[in-house]
Amino acid sequence: MFKQEQLETFAQMSMVVRECISQDALLSASEMLDLFCRLTENSFSILDGEMIAFGVGIYPNASLLNHSCRPNCVVIFENSKLMVRCIEQINNDQELVINYVDLSLPVEDRRKELRKQYFFLCNCETCEYYKSKDHIDPRSALRCQNYKCSNAIEPPSSLDLGVEEYTSTCKGCSRNIRYDVADVEKRISKSLQLYEKGTNLRDQDNIQAMSNFKQAFEIQNPLLHMANYNLLSTRKALFDVYCNLKDWPTALSHSLAIVEAYRILYPRTHPLLGIQLYATARIHMLMDNVDIFKVVELLREALKTLEVSHGFKHPFTKMVEMNLWDAHGELNSKKS
Repeated sequence: MFKQEQLETFAQMSMVVRECISQDALLSASEMLDLFCRLTENSFSILDGEMIAFGVGIYPNASLLNHSCRPNCVVIFENSKLMVRCIEQINNDQELVINYVDLSLPVEDRRKELRKQYFFLCNCETCEYYKSKDHIDPRSALRCQNYKCSNAIEPPSSLDLGVEEYTSTCKGCSRNIRYDVADVEKRISKSLQLYEKGTNLRDQDNIQAMSNFKQAFEIQNPLLHMANYNLLSTRKALFDVYCNLKDWPTALSHSLAIVEAYRILYPRTHPLLGIQLYATARIHMLMDNVDIFKVVELLREALKTLEVSHGFKHPFTKMVEMNLWDAHGELNSKKS
């Protein structure tokens, strides 16, 4: 079921494997190709406590879990040990589901990725919800042109459909909205080019990468909703670059915005929200004038989330708990 170009890649990988292992351990070419197909469709990325991938593994029991864009479970690792943890109340006879793809992707992008790698069309509750014109997916939405309003606006149809001007009414502030479709597409296209250029420069020159990300952000921020996938990707890239450059005030502003976007996109017990809350608290602690009250508030919320998503005994949860104890000690000292 894989496309020809994917099968060709697997064949090339098979050639590499054949050079690395002894002849008596080799499978036939067709068996190796079959194995690569199975590996691609059933493997899990092994993640550290901060959900950063560092390996790949096969976990047959966990592979039985189906996908949903609104999962009630998450996959968490402790070293190479896989754990499936519930992030919401599970009713009797309710199916346990996890997500196979990035949940911050817009509906059509998620469906495309699932069809390409897993060969099914997702018709989960979330996908069906955003198929209706009555519901706007923030992942692909524009923002209201009223700078005091942060409401999501349905993006205009493509120029391919012959639409030149797009009008709408904001449901948040009731303002009439007008977009020049060609201008919107041009600006989004330009920002994606700048983002890609910045990404290619990340390992070579942080300053030049930051310059491209900043230009992309300046185009996207007035145009796209705060939970829009493209704007969020640019924010995360800027957050990483500013952290590397130790520009803590600017990194903090982006981290706070990422947290607010995650509150829109994920359940309150999702691990990515807990991790970003912890990162925000850590940046606060690196500032010259530490707001210890804010640090304690962020760490409390992070710990509450991670105790559900990671569990009380996970090393990452324990680390956040220790940070909270230290912050409490500093807070009590300050009160004294």
